[in-house]
Formats: sequence, C-alpha cells, structure tokens
Amino acid sequence: MRLLVAILILFALPAPADLATYYPNSANCTGVHYQTCTHPPTALVPTNSDYPWSDDDRNTASTDDDNAVGTGGGWCCDESFGFRVKMQIVENPAAITQLKWTFKGNGQGNYPSVSGQSVAVWDYSAVAWTNTQSGTASSRETFTITVTTNISHYISGGTAYLVCYQTAPVSQDGWAFFNLYYVKLEVTYSAAAPAVPQTVITTTSGDGQ
Repeated sequence: MRLLVAILILFALPAPADLATYYPNSANCTGVHYQTCTHPPTALVPTNSDYPWSDDDRNTASTDDDNAVGTGGGWCCDESFGFRVKMQIVENPAAITQLKWTFKGNGQGNYPSVSGQSVAVWDYSAVAWTNTQSGTASSRETFTITVTTNISHYISGGTAYLVCYQTAPVSQDGWAFFNLYYVKLEVTYSAAAPAVPQTVITTTSGDGQ
C-alpha cells in the first residue's frame, strides 16, 4: 500500500524543469546593426540598414565585461538605431514555461539631448515589438524581459528576436551612439519534453517609409 501511495505521489509531481541559455555566439545565433526611419521601430527587418555582426561582435556581446559592440553617427530624420539579436533555440515551444532576456547597454544623443536605451521582443502573432523596457541613463543599464504566457507567439522556426535602440529618436541632423555590452536568452522548459521541429509563423511587416 505504501509503495502504491509513493508511486501515485511521484506521478502527481510536476515534470522537472531544465534551463538552456543562448548567447549571440551560440550555434546559429547572431546580431545585426538595425537602423530605421521609424521611432520606436515597427518592423522586424528595418528599411535603412540591417548588416550583420562579425564573429568578434558576436563574442563581445556574449561576454559580460566592459567591452561593447557599438554603433552611431549622424542622421537627419526621426530614426531608431541599435541592434537586433537573433537567438535560435531547439526546445519544444509547447514545453517552454519561460523566456527570459537579459540585456546590458547604453545610448546617448545630442539632438535631442536625451540618453537611454529601450529593448523589446518580437511577437510573431501581433507582428510587433512588444514587452518594451526603457531607461534614460547615459551609463550602462541592465534590463530583463520575461515572458511566461503565449510562449509560441515569440518563437517561429525556433527563432526568437530582441531589438535594442536609443530611447529618444535622433532628429534635425543630430548624432547619437549606442553600445551593447551583453545579451542572453534563458529558456526554462520541461526536461521530459524532447526538441521537435519548430512551427514557422509567416508574417509580413514594414516601416511604411
């Protein structure tokens, strides 16, 4: 009888959770420089520039230290610029209970004279950058974005995206810079669930520029 009770209790326990962590230098993960004439950004792929990181950039953004991947310059319209980070995961979305992004960076501009950076994650269902976190400091800031519901909205074909950009748009021939020091994605999932081929969600989006 005691053995039967023990077996019943065992089966009643939740499945053990496991954790996988992804960085820009993990397999099939990377980042790109992101610039678009829309602020805040609205498109997954920007209209202005979308050129990829080098291997050195990927390694720099994957190491939590004082080195950063930088971008910046002068522009003449209300723009968003920064980086888009792609993480390619292998876990079954149905088994994932949490996606947690951690980001460290800083941004600053002279016109308008506003500092700070914002981060958001791509929602394939909404076709939009969502869960935005923003700051106003010129020094390095740390943000986390945690998703625990509708996990499948944030993954398509195993791909999850984060965008980071300066909080204030650059305008009237101003200049700005943006530094990304570190980014990672932690995936909490049921250890009992195997990896499976991912469902690809087909969406289209543009900046309207």
